[in-house]
Amino acid sequence: MPRQRLAKLDPAVRDRILSAACQEFSARGYDEASLNAIIEQAGISKGVLYYYFNDKTDLYLAAVQEVRQKMPKVYQLLLERGPSGDVWEDIRFVAKERVKQQLEDRERLRLLQDFYRQAQKPGPNPFRTVYEQERELGKKVIEAGVASGKVHNQLPPDFLLDVTFPVTDVLRQHLLWDLPEVTDADIDRFADLCVDVLRRIDSAV
Repeated sequence: MPRQRLAKLDPAVRDRILSAACQEFSARGYDEASLNAIIEQAGISKGVLYYYFNDKTDLYLAAVQEVRQKMPKVYQLLLERGPSGDVWEDIRFVAKERVKQQLEDRERLRLLQDFYRQAQKPGPNPFRTVYEQERELGKKVIEAGVASGKVHNQLPPDFLLDVTFPVTDVLRQHLLWDLPEVTDADIDRFADLCVDVLRRIDSAV
């Protein structure tokens, strides 16, 4: 993660660096993003960048952390609201809230989608720890559904989560990128479709 000295950086310069990083990583993804482009956009030297960040991965995680801190954590909102007793209604709530947040800033959405893809890659993965924190909250929702009998228990919660993330990601991309304008009715249909697809997967076991 970013070095402690980052906290002492002038806030305006810090914002400029992280804003440039968010733009580059959102537009090109982690793999194709250019540190030189970020340095140029931020108006800093390479020495300054490496004084505050260890490497490209370090800067990427700082950009992701910045985005995540500005967006309310959906699963945490669910826990604060309190489970409804119906896991499918809870999943519907999560799907709707996530889309509402991401509609407010599509640049952030691109960065988070890239982050989730990076975090799910096999092998040694510097992004998995942050990703797993969110998975644990999602796992609680699935386990509550199993306990209530509304979700089959033949499949482990981790497997269901592995299915849930890419399914909702594909549906969300269609909603956010393919439609010229998104209405409240579109968001409702998206949430209903997410629940319907996941229920079909669950009932097929």
